[in-house]
Amino acid sequence: MTTLHRSAHRRIVLLTALAALVAAGCGKASPSTAPSTTAPASVTTTAAAAPTSAPTTASYDPYAGAAAGSKPTSRATTGQIKTADGRTRTYRLYVPGSVGATKPAPLLVALHGGMGTSAQFEANSGFDDLAESNGFIVVYPDGIGSQPDGSGLQTWNGGYCCGPAAARNVDDVGFVRQLIVKLRAERSIDPARIFAAGHSNGAIM
Repeated sequence: MTTLHRSAHRRIVLLTALAALVAAGCGKASPSTAPSTTAPASVTTTAAAAPTSAPTTASYDPYAGAAAGSKPTSRATTGQIKTADGRTRTYRLYVPGSVGATKPAPLLVALHGGMGTSAQFEANSGFDDLAESNGFIVVYPDGIGSQPDGSGLQTWNGGYCCGPAAARNVDDVGFVRQLIVKLRAERSIDPARIFAAGHSNGAIM
């Protein structure tokens, strides 16, 4: 075989091999032309099913299941207790007219923010309105004032914050615990439904 013939023969062999590879690649059945026997019936059924509704995004609603607030029918009272660390601590208590004297009611401990007061938080939070329409009691304790006698701008000891209460390592947890014990002795309170809420430094507490 001459050199020319060998060269032509190689080209023919290479072209034939290349054509075979291309044919093999193009010869693969596409999903639209594939026989139905190649895919299980369950796969075909799943692919044909369309979602019935768009996915929903869950969101947190702090008032879910609660009745809208209503005008308070009572007035808050003030009180004070002597704590184990020798301090006289004060608080405001709101008992709505919707709460009976015998049936145990939930209790909410509402902690004002730094430089706030029990009276300020009662006025700003709207908890009295919610307590009236939903039948729970609210107590608004006072933090520690900036002055040596306890007066002045009030804060809570939240550990790393804030102000004189943290600097003096005031036992605010002990105060709140003692206050709850006192209220349970005076009122019909459900021990399984005692909650706390706070603003800013009160939330840290």
